[in-house]
Amino acid sequence: MTGETQREKATDVVIYGTGGLAREVHQVLEDVNQDAVRHRFLGWIDDDPLKTGQEVHSAPVLGQAEWLECHRDVGVLMGVGTTATRRALVRRISASGTSRFPTLIHPLAWIGNRVTIGEGTVVCAGNLVTTDIAIGRHVILNLDCTVGHDTTIEDFVTVARASTSQARSGSAKGVTSALAR
Repeated sequence: MTGETQREKATDVVIYGTGGLAREVHQVLEDVNQDAVRHRFLGWIDDDPLKTGQEVHSAPVLGQAEWLECHRDVGVLMGVGTTATRRALVRRISASGTSRFPTLIHPLAWIGNRVTIGEGTVVCAGNLVTTDIAIGRHVILNLDCTVGHDTTIEDFVTVARASTSQARSGSAKGVTSALAR
């Protein structure tokens, strides 16, 4: 497949935020694109107006949330770790007409059969996700997590690095950083 054909099929995306998690999401994106470009990275969105025009990882900070209103066809990868903030931003972005939130799964994550993963979720490197698992929308599975059978992770949960989940009654819900249940 030629580079031109790959670009035509790639989805344009931006990453919301420029902090540590946002830069990790960018690394996941680069790794996902390593063999074939699936997402064309345009740059960063950050609500700090002083960051507009600066560069992070050699890519421009394009502007604040309002930039998305003029670019509704661009997918948004959320690089914000705090659950309440991420939820509020997704609502605000969706209300402005942008509703494309790609899901990113690092190529070094192992995802078993019978696993559902919601839109906007980011699965970092080293995760092991076994079977009969439901992962909600806009979840962050940070580095090296293990999620065992019959687990439900609700929308907007951030699972801390190296957490282990076991089959238990209940689910991880509405937390910033948790050992998922």
